Amino acid sequence: MVLRIFLFAFLALQCVPAFSQSSKLNAALGSDLYKDSLYVESIHLYNESLKLEPNNEYLFNLGNAYLKAEDLENAKKTYSQLLNSSSASEQQKSKAAYNLGNLNYAEQNLGDAIKNYKEALRLNPEDIQASENLQIALAQLQQQEKQEQQKQQDQNQDEQGGEEDSPNQPKEDSDQEKNEEEKKSSQSEHIDLDKADEIMDYLDQVEKKTRERLNSNKDKKGKGANKKPEKDW
Repeated sequence: MVLRIFLFAFLALQCVPAFSQSSKLNAALGSDLYKDSLYVESIHLYNESLKLEPNNEYLFNLGNAYLKAEDLENAKKTYSQLLNSSSASEQQKSKAAYNLGNLNYAEQNLGDAIKNYKEALRLNPEDIQASENLQIALAQLQQQEKQEQQKQQDQNQDEQGGEEDSPNQPKEDSDQEKNEEEKKSSQSEHIDLDKADEIMDYLDQVEKKTRERLNSNKDKKGKGANKKPEKDW
């Protein structure tokens, strides 16, 4: 029994260098494929290396391979895993934070980009690229905030303008009604004048006929005075 345990432990110890050697070989091949722009193949070899031997350098290279292969979600997961690793060095974490910031910026997630650039600078204050990218992201975020504020102000002004115009709407209706009433009044006056003309014409005709009758009666009376009476049989 003791012999069997000893043999198992011996074989296990012999296998460790083999696993390590295989891991390094896969990682080296993965790096060569990465340089040749064969990113999908390099991803496979980096993953195989990590299965055999957890290594932060392999993990960072895997994140870069995902990034080059445009697998952004896995790239972010890999960089985040490295950033949260307790065994990773500050330099490795700083690089991971910087690359995460670039991914966030490419997606216009400026808040997370700024956060990761600041983390990269905290871990490596001499990172000039992280400092420059941070300033760019901050300036763009400030510009976006100004645009949002201006948009909100314009929207508020439009809403206030709509509320101010609303009370005037009845006034416009009132003015329109007034114009219609004036138009109707003008038409009514025109109609009344026409009727008045008709009435005046009628009165003139009545007066004319009355005068004719009066004149006719006067003529008859005058003729009767000069005329002899007729015989009364």
